[in-house]
Amino acid sequence: VLGDIHSNLEALSAVLKDVRSPAKARAPHGRQFSWLPWRPLQFLLFLVFRSASMVTAMFPPDAAPALGRIIGTLGRWLDPKHRKYAAAGFRRTALACDVPEMVRIVYNHLGTVIAETIIVPRLLRWRGAAAFVRVEGVEILERELRRGKGVIAVTGHLGNWEIAGLALSKMGLPFNSIGRPIDNPHFERWLAGIR
Repeated sequence: VLGDIHSNLEALSAVLKDVRSPAKARAPHGRQFSWLPWRPLQFLLFLVFRSASMVTAMFPPDAAPALGRIIGTLGRWLDPKHRKYAAAGFRRTALACDVPEMVRIVYNHLGTVIAETIIVPRLLRWRGAAAFVRVEGVEILERELRRGKGVIAVTGHLGNWEIAGLALSKMGLPFNSIGRPIDNPHFERWLAGIR
């Protein structure tokens, strides 16, 4: 396991070093990142997203799962490249599963994460993290911080990773995250502002 973690960290480090020159940046799986080549198209896609997100932000948090299913379904239809990547990933696993159904579940979850990321940050400012997020094991973080220690938490895309970071910071816990930038720089700036 440690060898896998080490090799994944080395791959992530290589990707992060190459972020300044996106044409050379490589994903940990060796494929070249595909940046949308036409800047006006990137901006147009961002404007469409921001317009839709303004409407989405008007909904209550309870609506996020239903909105997520809509966003996930649209994403599945509009993004055949990543849908194929997801399907290929499930086929490579040893899991006996209905691959199209698993891809649908993944896209719906991602849609819910997007809807929550649009709706919840504004509400966190008004109601606080406890109204939307349940953090388990926070006493471990607090204890180690009191001892002058840091904590490294390694997580996957489980639950809503964007809201988890916001919740920790609203609880007064220092928090940093590492990830590769989103291909569209307009989306990246918007998301960095939320983070």
